[in-house]
Amino acid sequence: AHIHSSSSSAVPSPDRLPSPLPMDAFAFSPAPSPNAAPFPSASPSSRGHRFSIRGPRRRRPLPALRSSAAPSASHHDVVVVGAGIVGLSIARHLLLHTPLSVAVADAAVPCSGATGAGQGYVWMSHRTPGSDTWDLAVRSKQLWEDLAAEMDGLRAGGARESLGWMKTGSLLVGRTSKELATLEEKTKVLSQAGINAECLSASSLHALEPALCVRNDGGAMFLPEDRQIDVFQAVSLIEKVSYL
Repeated sequence: AHIHSSSSSAVPSPDRLPSPLPMDAFAFSPAPSPNAAPFPSASPSSRGHRFSIRGPRRRRPLPALRSSAAPSASHHDVVVVGAGIVGLSIARHLLLHTPLSVAVADAAVPCSGATGAGQGYVWMSHRTPGSDTWDLAVRSKQLWEDLAAEMDGLRAGGARESLGWMKTGSLLVGRTSKELATLEEKTKVLSQAGINAECLSASSLHALEPALCVRNDGGAMFLPEDRQIDVFQAVSLIEKVSYL
């Protein structure tokens, strides 16, 4: 299981945030629709690429992503700004379910921003039923599960190979009785919302994760159905599916 302390958080300092970069355009789309309204997806200086992602922030390269040799300017029905997991998923959905032509613009290359820096958690443990984002989180997890099921039916290696899809589960750890009481209440709320959640005592937590030690009055909240993807594999798959 993947583990977070219930009292920990990490927020990047402003001086570590990346500075703005000029946009490049990548056409992950079929030929533009003849009825498309003029919408320039690239400036005259923008360029098309055939690339893999490499650099000091990468532990390993992203499998080669394709983009068409885009002209200096082109016109599409939809231009998606941002080639992370959200932007590419939007482009994929439009290409598969509508007749619209789509282009994606990004300051660098796919998976080079927040998506590439993320850990690929598809978790409900940090979500709050009834919040503004709850329905979106539930729908998002379902869409990932649908895509994983689709890959299991289509490919020899299934979702594990194509998405890095893993049923890891998640643990939120309470190191004190006060933290554990908070997690016990959160467990009840999530369970009432239909999420498979359980609260573990210190001894049960040790049985599940022997290397993890908490005091006798501590414990954890465990969500066995939480998942994780490999973001590099997922972005590569979505790009390949979307490229026509």
